Amino acid sequence: MNQEQRIIIKFSFKNGKTATEIFEMLQIAYRDNCLPKKCRLEISKIKTMLICYHDSKDIIHKEFVPNGTKVNAEYYLGVLRRLISRICLEYQEPDSAPFHRPLSITGFFTSTSSIFT
Repeated sequence: MNQEQRIIIKFSFKNGKTATEIFEMLQIAYRDNCLPKKCRLEISKIKTMLICYHDSKDIIHKEFVPNGTKVNAEYYLGVLRRLISRICLEYQEPDSAPFHRPLSITGFFTSTSSIFT
């Protein structure tokens, strides 16, 4: 819908013109580029799914799911692995040391069978 035509419709309607008069006026002025008299809904042929992770400040990781792909446990596990690698790259310590690598912490995680090691 053309912005100019919207403005003309609003202005003409406020001046008391009927919908038919406004439509005829638009047909004269815009010929082939005139807005249709009746609006019709168009269904999108492209459907896109976005998987997005965010914190309180911004978006941490986003991925568009390709068409025809089912989001099952296997696919989602791959997304989570990419998310974790992205977090490790983005939020390293100020000295660029990897997380949880001191021997005391690694030993703690090994003894508790944690997923972080």
